[in-house]
Amino acid sequence: MTKILTTKGSVAALEDLIRRADKELHLISFSFIISESFITRLKQASEKGVIINIVYGKSIRKDTLIQ
Repeated sequence: MTKILTTKGSVAALEDLIRRADKELHLISFSFIISESFITRLKQASEKGVIINIVYGKSIRKDTLIQ
């Protein structure tokens, strides 16, 4: 059965996928707006040794990039 998620549900599902990643994480989206909590989750995954690949079709806003 198809599951329809609200914006909050989508964010929670993405954060859960990032948290559970143990080897590689591939995120594919037309565009990203990266929140602080999203950056925190990605950093935590990276610190666990998870290889992170982000593929996007639109420019990421420069003020949301991890330096």
